[in-house]
Amino acid sequence: MGIFYNSYRVTLRPILHRIKKFKNFLRDLCICIWRGWDLRLITACDMNISKIPASTDFSHPVGIIISSKVKLGQNCSIRQNVTLGLQYDNEKDYPQVGDNVHIGAGAIILGGITIGDRAIIAAGAIVLKDVPADTTYICKVEPVLKPHK
Repeated sequence: MGIFYNSYRVTLRPILHRIKKFKNFLRDLCICIWRGWDLRLITACDMNISKIPASTDFSHPVGIIISSKVKLGQNCSIRQNVTLGLQYDNEKDYPQVGDNVHIGAGAIILGGITIGDRAIIAAGAIVLKDVPADTTYICKVEPVLKPHK
C-alpha cells in the first residue's frame, strides 16, 4: 500500500489539486462577470457597462469612474483615470456628453453640464462649465507659490 500511496501523492494528487484550483478560478470569474464586477476587479473602474454605448472606446481602461446616470453619446473616446459624475452630493444633474467626444487622461467632468458634439477635453482638465460643440477645452492652472515660514 505504501508504493501506491506514494505514487498517488507524487503524481495524481498535484494534478487533481491544480484542476480543482482552475475550476474554482473559473467559477469565481463567472460569478464576477454575472454580477457585473468584471471591470471593477480587473481594471479598478467603476461604471455601469449596460448604460454605455457599445461604440465607446476605452483606450486604457484603468481607474475610470462614470456615474450610472451620465449620458454618453456615440463614438466617444475616454482615456484612463477619467471621472464623470456629480459636483455636489445633493445635486441631481449629471454630465451629458455628446457624440464623437474625446476625453483625455485624468480629466474630471462634474455637475449638470453639457459637452457638445466633437469636443475635445484635454488631459488633466477639470470641467465645471458647458463646453460648446467643436471646441477644445484646456484647463491651465497657474501654480500658487507661497513662501515658507
